[in-house]
Amino acid sequence: MTRNNNIFHNLVKNETSVTELFCNLMRFKPLRVLFLNIVKEKGADIDLEKIDYDCFETEVVLQDDEKKRGRADIIIEIDENNKYIFEIKIERWCGLTESQPVSYLDYLNRDDKRLFFILPEGYYNISEICKRWNSHNSYSFENIKQNNIIYWEQIIKRIKDAELDKLNPFIKEFVEIMDENWFYYEDIVFTQEEIRLLDSKNLEEYHLMTNSNVPKLMNKIFKVIEGVNLACNSKKESVEQNSDYYGYWIKKSSYGLDDDIEVWFGVQYIVWEKRDCPIVIEVLPSSEENNKKFIEKVQSIIPEARLYEDEDFGEICYIPFDLKKHTGDTEENLSKRLEEEIMNVVEKLKDVKVFS
Repeated sequence: MTRNNNIFHNLVKNETSVTELFCNLMRFKPLRVLFLNIVKEKGADIDLEKIDYDCFETEVVLQDDEKKRGRADIIIEIDENNKYIFEIKIERWCGLTESQPVSYLDYLNRDDKRLFFILPEGYYNISEICKRWNSHNSYSFENIKQNNIIYWEQIIKRIKDAELDKLNPFIKEFVEIMDENWFYYEDIVFTQEEIRLLDSKNLEEYHLMTNSNVPKLMNKIFKVIEGVNLACNSKKESVEQNSDYYGYWIKKSSYGLDDDIEVWFGVQYIVWEKRDCPIVIEVLPSSEENNKKFIEKVQSIIPEARLYEDEDFGEICYIPFDLKKHTGDTEENLSKRLEEEIMNVVEKLKDVKVFS
């Protein structure tokens, strides 16, 4: 067993520990200035020279004359009447408390320019943040997304571009642990021969069995699936390949899906063989009762959903992930693209009562 060679290994592994470390790193002025410049670019009226390390604090209970207004992950207090609140989210599927962001806005006297969310790209509840904020303040979705949301990937990229990770070993370790635990996507490139193998109907069985690119192709497909960063019911390292399929169940409780809906993604070998779809997103009912009705409802919600009927496996309702199309897209990581398509499916199914 190889132990991760990072000073923050097993120390930084959740939202609280990331928040504390990030705040502690603000003692280094180059990083503090870099972060505050990002905040300033979002429209905050701040004077960088007036904000030192002592202005930062974590886990601050917010209380005014009326009542408690929640707990801020990070607060910058320049003076008693000049405060900025930062809500931290690390996981893309992490939920909001019932009072976020309304309680923060009330504490800030509804000053929209003083509240920020630091989120991973593709955070699932961005639309919910905007909806609650807009309902409370009539502040537009576009303004929220443009002026009040900062992405971790943006911060990390700015750190790397400024080469702060090369100048300070603690910042370097922070960037590496953040990448490794949450934001790194392995670049997976398919060769032309591997792309040709994706469509195996025109290839002889003997050629497939003796072609050394076949195991390479399978390994890359598995890596695409394993690289998806979503809440699953099982730890990915504990899931073994099955002779009929390889993939993971979405943890529906993390995304507010109806109890009657199950979402799975991965390789269904029979669908690959019969329909030329190496990777699929499968939608199925928790029980086999009323399966026809379930599939009809899913197809009405997701027009691209397809049906495959098999004597052994029954009816499979799936949305194909066009791996061949996306292999030519050099601008976007395949695992991240698959992750986005899964979340698009989940979003369409959210709050839907399938059997109602």
